[in-house]
Amino acid sequence: MTKMKVITHKRLQYYEHHYGMVCLTGMLGCRWHRYQQSQEPSTGILALCHLGHGHQVHIHWVHKVLIVLILAVAITMAIAVTHQWSSGWLLQKEALMITGPFLHLGAVVLMTGLSWFVAAHWVSLSKTNARVLYLGTFIIVMVFLYAVPVLIKSPCITDNFNISKKPLLIGHRGLPSLRPENTNYSFATADQYVITWESDVTVSYDGTPYLMHDTTLKRTTDVKKKWPELADKAGCWFNISQIQLLDAGSWFIKTDPFGSKQRLSNAEQNVCVNQTVPTLRWLLEKAQLHNKNVMFDIKTTSQCSGHPYADKFEDIILDTIFASGIYPEKVWWLVDNNRSHPRAGNLTHVLSHHASSRLFAPIELQRNIKIINTEFGAIPWENIKEYQEAGISVNIYVVDSSWLYSLYWCMGVDSVTTNHADYLQKLSKPIWILKPQQFRGMWMTADIVSIAVIVLFFVIHHLFRAGKILRKPVNSERLSLQGPKIRMTHLSKNRNMKEKLLHTAESFHDMDPASFGISNEELATIDDIHISHSTPSHRQLSSPGMENGNTIRLTMPSRYSTASGISGISAISGTEVGDSSFTSAPATDPGLSSIPLSDSRLHIILSSDVDGSKTRGDGFTDVSLEASA
Repeated sequence: MTKMKVITHKRLQYYEHHYGMVCLTGMLGCRWHRYQQSQEPSTGILALCHLGHGHQVHIHWVHKVLIVLILAVAITMAIAVTHQWSSGWLLQKEALMITGPFLHLGAVVLMTGLSWFVAAHWVSLSKTNARVLYLGTFIIVMVFLYAVPVLIKSPCITDNFNISKKPLLIGHRGLPSLRPENTNYSFATADQYVITWESDVTVSYDGTPYLMHDTTLKRTTDVKKKWPELADKAGCWFNISQIQLLDAGSWFIKTDPFGSKQRLSNAEQNVCVNQTVPTLRWLLEKAQLHNKNVMFDIKTTSQCSGHPYADKFEDIILDTIFASGIYPEKVWWLVDNNRSHPRAGNLTHVLSHHASSRLFAPIELQRNIKIINTEFGAIPWENIKEYQEAGISVNIYVVDSSWLYSLYWCMGVDSVTTNHADYLQKLSKPIWILKPQQFRGMWMTADIVSIAVIVLFFVIHHLFRAGKILRKPVNSERLSLQGPKIRMTHLSKNRNMKEKLLHTAESFHDMDPASFGISNEELATIDDIHISHSTPSHRQLSSPGMENGNTIRLTMPSRYSTASGISGISAISGTEVGDSSFTSAPATDPGLSSIPLSDSRLHIILSSDVDGSKTRGDGFTDVSLEASA
């Protein structure tokens, strides 16, 4: 029978482009073209991406080199940061104490979301052993994750929290976040926030103690401008008269070390510029006047070897303390290795403890040790309680963030040294506090909801697999026979208007070694006609019609005859493996066609006869669908 053409202005098929997938596969593997998109399984960790969007992810070798280089740079930077700021690693345990409950919730939410893809992959496995191993591993991971809160120990999870016992504040070099450090202006501004002024002391060449943290004067003064040839010399080689000629405030406005310059008025900035380096005597007298305590480090360095007072730094400083008239108990004298100066007996002794130094038990300390001054993370939570029970206060330095301050607030420390006294003083309570029963209720609720959602995901994917829920295919290009109307006036009338779309019921390998191709689960849909493979075992084409064994039954809905002029299925032809070609379903039977299939290639040709004229239209004339089963 002569094939008739379908004359219609309705575009019978179009491609739905997935630009996000194109960008993903293009940026990773340089696969930018549609024909390069593949649904072949990805390998390694990239299989997670494949489960997520159904596309094979291939990394080009250039991108592999870039990934290795980026990883090497990241490792190098981590090593450099560790070398420059090794104390930051001490915060790991403290960070987990304050973030642990919320990290657990985040991990549960993340794994619950990933379980959608885990379930999708699990239902696709055909071997029982693989399914058991895959599901068993996932269950073990989730059970461990659900039980993690049992291991979380945080001082902010407690029934006995005393919110009124807020840690007191010690101004680290005054208030350096808003004022130039170790200056009159810095200590005066910190006065309203802190109970103690902390500083650093060195001795000038003529024997006068003054306030300076660095070994040289370059960072915090204009010594390079006044005496460039002396800029690299240690500060101990300058006379106090020279030191007090230096500008100790302009650097703060120029460098803005804490990003706070915009908070300062023009008048405040002018005051900062006019600061000088103060002496220890000045600081002690101001502390006595304002009823503040004073704590300071004595800066000694090998660069001061040969200094006329090198062996007398402590004696000179003690002489200055006693001459200032300050009450001795207001001077916090730092002691290293549990040894004190014999002349400092009346001062408040503070044991200086570092992460690398030995932590003395309370019973081992001298009787006059009243305070432990330790850096963050260097002393365990349990030891803090031991010292306090022995009547020894604990001070932590340097605490600048609200979360770290909140943690030590929950621990019950007595004071912290900070650069941001103005900010921490405003906190009225820790950033979070939970009772044990509240914490248990929170994580148990999260775990139960997670389990329910995961079970639901597995049930949904099982129903998808069983065909009881219609699942939208995850094709790179989805076939549609009901696209928008379009007039293809640019086509020549002599041009063959047949449009053929190749889809396969199973993933296939073409001649391209990269396995470029298109794999689809549902091949096509013409209203009630579905061309797809129904079960993994049969790999057969099926339709809403009766299905039996390896037989497909296709039904042409009558509404196509009236709407599109399609009279029926004129021919279904194919080639069986090892056999000759066959043709079935003559056009005289437009209502029903049935043929047996056996690993065949199937052609479905729709034809029409509009008033017997066989006239070509501007749209697609023939529709031929080819699928390999």
